[in-house]
Amino acid sequence: MKLLTPAIASVLAFIPVFGMLTSDPQQNPASVQPSQRSPQGVRLVADVSDRALYLLKPAGTQQAYPAGFGPTTPFGQFQITSKIPNPTYQNPQTGEISKGVLGEWFLGFRNAPEGYYGIHEGDIHQPSNGCIRLNEFDLRAIAAQVTLGTPIEIRP
Repeated sequence: MKLLTPAIASVLAFIPVFGMLTSDPQQNPASVQPSQRSPQGVRLVADVSDRALYLLKPAGTQQAYPAGFGPTTPFGQFQITSKIPNPTYQNPQTGEISKGVLGEWFLGFRNAPEGYYGIHEGDIHQPSNGCIRLNEFDLRAIAAQVTLGTPIEIRP
């Protein structure tokens, strides 16, 4: 098995998340069940100009996380539609399968003809192709507090 080299990692930073995302059952046998669809009033607001993702709770509290975006990040109202632990990414052009490139979680919010958009781990200082990037610890914190159906608003 080939290791992910720095050169490949830098190229992957500019490839949108097209193709297949799956959970690696050997790394995490627990999967997200459809019954876990209760956002309990939590919502996300991504502000591209602030370069931040805000977690808003019903009690009025909020947490801010530094985030990375790209020129094709979609604006508007969405919902978390997938929560994939330990995602495996398959590049549709090369067929290459990469584990760990997206971090511990992929929180999908838009499946469009041009690609699948979501929140995942990555370098927040490098432009993405539409996804929202967080650092490892912030992604873990967000993933622990959102469920399928959690609303996300993305502002310019």
